[in-house]
Amino acid sequence: MRVLPLSFSTDESAKKLKRLSIGHIEFAEVKNEKSNEVVDSVVDGAIALAKKKHPDMDSLLSDKIIAGMRSLLSDAGLDSSKTRPSGEALARRIVKGKGIYRINAVVDVNNSISLITGFPCGVYDLEKLEGNEIKITIGKPGQGYVNLQGEPSSANGKILTADSRSPFGGPAADSRRTGITLDTESVLMLIYAPPDSPEDLLRGTMDKATAFMEKAAGARKISSGIYRTG
Repeated sequence: MRVLPLSFSTDESAKKLKRLSIGHIEFAEVKNEKSNEVVDSVVDGAIALAKKKHPDMDSLLSDKIIAGMRSLLSDAGLDSSKTRPSGEALARRIVKGKGIYRINAVVDVNNSISLITGFPCGVYDLEKLEGNEIKITIGKPGQGYVNLQGEPSSANGKILTADSRSPFGGPAADSRRTGITLDTESVLMLIYAPPDSPEDLLRGTMDKATAFMEKAAGARKISSGIYRTG
């Protein structure tokens, strides 16, 4: 097991991202599986809440959290109509009458939290991360990674989290290198909150995520905190 807590920093390229808050939770003793009754209940509840919260596309686009993340991606230089923060992407599927992809217990809990709140959330295998510092950065031209689908993905202009080796995630897309599998036993969860989001909403989301992870995957929280870019 790596030494915790992790440290966070902001790369020079990302210092223009004022007041981005990132909630981080580290879990151990994770018992991941394809699915179980708890996960099914969490997912069904999240979909029901999302349908009530976003009955149409106008309500989705006017959501303060989703609008805040779209603005943040624009600040980084991305076209928010082409690169969707994960919370928005999941909500759009529900508005269009589609379900959410089911992957495994840990990922399904992560996606449910993102769907409920609009916050982009990511989960990563702690033992696959290199080093103990997570850096917030903006992808550079020519930089890229292999995404969760196993395909090359450009990192240019994207808000990213990077370990000592390379970028591994962000509000819009994650890498296969640090992806969650059924063998994952320790997890890092990151929750991205745009500027002006209420801190109590982020902390409440972290509490909900911890409770869901405990019930759905037997996880034990070993550390947590909030990092702000400025």
